[in-house]
Amino acid sequence: MYRILIIMFTSLGVGCASNQYLDRAEVGFQMSKVREKVFVTNPEIGTPYEILKSSEVYELVAESETDTKLTLESTQREYLCGNSLIASALFLGLIPVSLSDTTYFRYEISDKNGTQEYIHEIPIYTRVSMWEWLFKPFSKSEDELLILGLKQSERELLKSGFRY
Repeated sequence: MYRILIIMFTSLGVGCASNQYLDRAEVGFQMSKVREKVFVTNPEIGTPYEILKSSEVYELVAESETDTKLTLESTQREYLCGNSLIASALFLGLIPVSLSDTTYFRYEISDKNGTQEYIHEIPIYTRVSMWEWLFKPFSKSEDELLILGLKQSERELLKSGFRY
């Protein structure tokens, strides 16, 4: 009887923590040294603007300095299956498991040649285990990961019919 109580108490006492990491295996692009000058039409969008500004992918200037206008859209995330959490539950969080998802950073650029929609795919994964709390002070925030991922990802022309 006491063994069962000890096992139940131990299993309830084990807690898992999670940290997010940039999936560097999929992000190998080096940022270009030449940056376009753009005017952001909607800086009030908030977080996407702050991420773009901090990433320094584009040189953000006043409207009078350029004809190129960049309009940001809200970031979207694509989550994948969470079945790997079953393994974490079975082994009481001792074995780390990873959940990957992709954040899409989307915007359109308008200039004298027309309007083009672009997208950056930023692969991030979340690792879950009882050991992750040890790394918590050293891990980056989600916004820091998005800034780094935006710097390293190559912009792609948005394909028609793309859904996220």
